[in-house]
Amino acid sequence: MTNDSMPNASRELPVQESGEQEIKRNESDSPSHHWLFGIGLAAGLIIAALASAVVPKFAMLFKGFGADLPVATQWVLDNYLAFWLVPIIVVAARVVIPDKRLRAIAACAIGVVTLLIFIPLLVLLMYLPIFKIPQVN
Repeated sequence: MTNDSMPNASRELPVQESGEQEIKRNESDSPSHHWLFGIGLAAGLIIAALASAVVPKFAMLFKGFGADLPVATQWVLDNYLAFWLVPIIVVAARVVIPDKRLRAIAACAIGVVTLLIFIPLLVLLMYLPIFKIPQVN
């Protein structure tokens, strides 16, 4: 028999990694994990900065109305700095969740979902008192 007719054992058998090498490969940070975290953090910072910049301006505008504000609008005016908890929660998700892939996805989801929910809600709550102003005939 020639060498060519004999099957090569190293080609047929898959190379198995030791448990330690497999764990290291699974725990390695891929660039996509950093991007996902960055997107979530950016979304959280956008909502917090927007609330901090816009809500005080509406508060000054509403002082001139002299009318009672809806409860939800008043709550946002009183607690708009609470929106800074969103980027803190995104960072906490990255630190607390042990699986690197899962924590990157969770951080991104928290930031983006919060942005998508709270921006329209914030706009609605800030304009709600304006819609309730009695129209002058």
